[in-house]
Amino acid sequence: MNELPPPPASRDELEARLRQQALLAEFGRRALGGISFDTLLEEATRMTALGMKVRFCKVLEYLPDQNRLLVRAGVGWHEGVVGKVKIGAELASPAGYALHTGKPVISNHLQAEDRFTTPDLLVEHGVKRALNVILLGGGQPYGVLEVDSEAPGAFNDHDTDFLQAVANLLGLALERRQAEEALRQSNETLEQRVEAEVAERRQTEDALRQAQKMEAVGQLTGGVAHDFNNLLLVIMGNLELLGRAVAADQRLSRLVATALKGANRGARLTSQLLAFARRQTLRPETRLINDMIREFDVLATRMLGESIAVEFVLEPTAGACEVDPAQFGSALLNLVVNARDAMPDGGILTVASRNLALDARTAARHADAHAGRYVVVEVADTGSGMAPEVAERATEPFFTTKELGKGTGLGLSQVYGFVRQSGGFLTIDSAPDAGTRIGIHLPEVTASAAQAEASAMAETGSGVILVVEDDADVRELVVMQLEELGYASIIAGSGPEALDILAAAATPRIDLLLTDVVMPGGMNGVELVREARRQRPALKALLTSGYTAGHGPGESEAAAADLVLLSKPYQQADLARAIQEALGRG
Repeated sequence: MNELPPPPASRDELEARLRQQALLAEFGRRALGGISFDTLLEEATRMTALGMKVRFCKVLEYLPDQNRLLVRAGVGWHEGVVGKVKIGAELASPAGYALHTGKPVISNHLQAEDRFTTPDLLVEHGVKRALNVILLGGGQPYGVLEVDSEAPGAFNDHDTDFLQAVANLLGLALERRQAEEALRQSNETLEQRVEAEVAERRQTEDALRQAQKMEAVGQLTGGVAHDFNNLLLVIMGNLELLGRAVAADQRLSRLVATALKGANRGARLTSQLLAFARRQTLRPETRLINDMIREFDVLATRMLGESIAVEFVLEPTAGACEVDPAQFGSALLNLVVNARDAMPDGGILTVASRNLALDARTAARHADAHAGRYVVVEVADTGSGMAPEVAERATEPFFTTKELGKGTGLGLSQVYGFVRQSGGFLTIDSAPDAGTRIGIHLPEVTASAAQAEASAMAETGSGVILVVEDDADVRELVVMQLEELGYASIIAGSGPEALDILAAAATPRIDLLLTDVVMPGGMNGVELVREARRQRPALKALLTSGYTAGHGPGESEAAAADLVLLSKPYQQADLARAIQEALGRG
């Protein structure tokens, strides 16, 4: 009797990561908002304590002339501490060491600590463990962000990453405050600037804000992509294996299918957020229009809030088009954001798909249109609508009817540019108090059903694969997937260990090296392949990565070396195809 695969990663661990990322996202939104810096500091300590489930948190501001740290903001401390108490900033203290070296400091047993002297403030509050990270502003040390707990336990590297992410967002807010203060002082001496220069400055400020938002989103998502995708890979892979093991039980099969559907939605959401934030190089693919809309569904429903109902009216026979999926998602996101802003009191948003055949006479009525077959995506709202003169200019760059600071006027122009570059055209139907309907028309192409069916099947094979993966859960899953595909496995937890296996005389023939790109031990996957081929020049290689394709550490080297790269999370069929591709390369 076959044993069931091991359970997925700890639910508590996954929930803790998700809670922290949700808090980071909310704090990022507030950091980019209009609240004062002092209020933002208080929010940072409150949300950090909540995310790490500790009682105490504080922001320590460095006073260079005194070489001391002032408790500028905090939560959990006795009355009279925040804004008044100062502690030493010497290297002998945890906070001082973090400040002067820039390195995070984890002290899980302060009473037994022999590296540092515990500040009296922590002793008075019964603190048993502390975690400190540096807080930078404008490239200079502003101070330290610290969490403390009187409860036993241990802070870990994931806690450090979360705390540093909060500190980085505070640093961005501090830089913006410094920039705004410098701008204010400059404006006091430039009261005679002409109106054209004022307009130009406002456009520059809007563009800067947009860039800061994108940078913050990238920092929030990029740092956790690798670990989060590893977790999703373990969950999805084990569910896939479990589904085959319980295929005879309809009830269990339905439960597994539902769980796998949820994991896939999580993977699509992570992929969409990363693709949207990073502005990566875009590549067109032949995709069914309904499939791309369903992927976008994950992000759209979280953008709109509870006051707006979302309806998807998708024609089952809607065809395929050749577009970049990430840019298509970005275009839909722009339309959804505009629709949301047009319905401040709530309403209904409808996303529909259909096929359309245009003859020459009908095509002549639309700019950029040609006779032929199109697939159409329409985004309609029940909002305030636009007057004819506004609708005529809606796709002009920097044209906006929103309040200053509420929009750049680039959203619809970006959608228009994407549609034109894809060989299609855009239609706008709107009237005051009658809502707006925007249609994206893309040329229809033929999607091969046979190719789609073949792509969903896992190709079996034979041979020996050396699996190099530092995450034990991922490593165990990959070995099980390979066994089902007919491959034998040899495992290693790091690059140096893999090289020792390759160098051993007793090691049998190895047909493929399957390695993660990012690994501990001072050697990434690309470097491992390079060293391994010095020992075995004909060795084939396949790399995997939990980062967005093309943007993870070492991935540009992989592309330059013409190595096959498989992005996590992936399913067994994806792994099978990637193996076949890697084995087929010369």
